[in-house]
Amino acid sequence: MMPEPRVIIMKNVKTTQAEAAQHHAGGFVSRGKCIYAIGDIHGMLAPLQQLHHRIKADEKRSGAKETLIVFLGDYIDRGKRSKEVVDYLIEQQRSGQRYIFLKGNHEQGMLQFLADPVRGSLWLKWGGIETIASYGIDPFTAVNGSGALPRLAANLQNALPPEHQQFYRNLKPLHEEDGYIFVHAGLRPGVPLAEQKEQDLLSIREEFVDANHAFGKQIVFGHTIFEAPYHKNGKIGVDTGAYMTGTLTCAVLEENRVRFLNSL
Repeated sequence: MMPEPRVIIMKNVKTTQAEAAQHHAGGFVSRGKCIYAIGDIHGMLAPLQQLHHRIKADEKRSGAKETLIVFLGDYIDRGKRSKEVVDYLIEQQRSGQRYIFLKGNHEQGMLQFLADPVRGSLWLKWGGIETIASYGIDPFTAVNGSGALPRLAANLQNALPPEHQQFYRNLKPLHEEDGYIFVHAGLRPGVPLAEQKEQDLLSIREEFVDANHAFGKQIVFGHTIFEAPYHKNGKIGVDTGAYMTGTLTCAVLEENRVRFLNSL
């Protein structure tokens, strides 16, 4: 079982224009393409809908011939509308738009709880209680008595619509596109991409964020909460703590440029 996530709000470091150009080495998107990379949603449906509307308007203004929307994981937990968030994402996927959905440590925690409720029970403290409630289960009634955890896991498994089960099973640990690598938490410095461990991809924090290491491509990530979008040392962080702040953020990647949109 992964260690319990810590809530850390990182203060941003101001970057000069010269530093920004240096830190963007390796980051590029093919001409005519625009990539939107969205940070941790955590059951916050309204900010997701607001940001999605802003992305649609931005697409029209940009005139890009090809767009891609990458979600960096942690769709569930903490916020109260996890099921509705997944419903919304599945519905949007049916539109024909190209989407990539990555796995976060919170989805991994839920899957581990379903597979082994006793060993995976720490997930309930991460915000799993709120996710269970969003699927129409009273988690506090279900955890009383002997065999409570297996019963709660079985109730959740039965409450998951088939399309939700497929959604969670199909989440990717990372995605490469042009000059970028998209991942939930980050990469272990000095480890080749093919040898990265999933636990690091989903849960690494300071060892990645603080490392002055060239990964060859720009790394776009969530997981670590920043006061504002982070862009330094070849890394772009877009988790702005939506479940606490109401602000959901995405990076907009075009050719060799980076800008940001949020739900406000």
